[in-house]
Amino acid sequence: MQGVTLAGTLVIPAHKRGVRVPGVIIIAGSGSADSNGNAPGGFTTNLYSQIADQLAQQGIASLRYDKRGVGASTPVPLPQNPSDPTPAESKAMQDFATWDNYVGDARATLNYLQQQPEIDPARTAVIGHSEGSIIAGVIGASNQGLSHPLAALVLISAPGRPIAVILREQIANQLKSQPSIPASFEVGKYDEMIAGLRKNGQPPASAFQDLKDNSKVPAQLTQNLMAIFSPYNDTFWYGELQVDPAANIKRYSGPVLVLQGA
Repeated sequence: MQGVTLAGTLVIPAHKRGVRVPGVIIIAGSGSADSNGNAPGGFTTNLYSQIADQLAQQGIASLRYDKRGVGASTPVPLPQNPSDPTPAESKAMQDFATWDNYVGDARATLNYLQQQPEIDPARTAVIGHSEGSIIAGVIGASNQGLSHPLAALVLISAPGRPIAVILREQIANQLKSQPSIPASFEVGKYDEMIAGLRKNGQPPASAFQDLKDNSKVPAQLTQNLMAIFSPYNDTFWYGELQVDPAANIKRYSGPVLVLQGA
């Protein structure tokens, strides 16, 4: 996609010569998790490599990859002066991180897997984890750009509602332990940010300023929202806000496995 190279790991199980095996791609969750499911400077679980190993033991190939901007894949086009990027540099960063690009990367990865000589393209599936399951649902809803339709979808810790609803609930839950100010204030500012993104492609600066100016608002909450809704992420959020995960799964006619834990 747009000159971006994705670094990936293709695991082919032992099989008889001339026999093609089924295969899956693994789409990572949100943030900077790499192809193994680890976040640099954060948690280390090797979740995706463990899944790949288990699949191989069952005779199923897998392809997992570092998302654009993560690990060994093409890095984010950072400005020369991060504190004062030029308009062209800001646009390059936003264009790099659009929601459609992440969906396109996953679709291109699946198409690549289907073209491998060891893989049976008619028995290829997608495993999506967390936010990756939303992307998996988008792919399942349309066979556009694929040489063969998906044989199955596997959704791990999958959101069943639009991302705006989920983020709103998470913020409200965080505020339950902060009784110093009515939660409606912060949640209201979040609603303003989402409305701005939907209408203008970016959250209004006034909403962030109102949070900063209110001394009763936890500073950490304001910082978190500023990080989540940074200008670099505007095009990403604008795209994901259009997606209804449950509606996409309804449009997919094949088998779906949903894995959730408590």
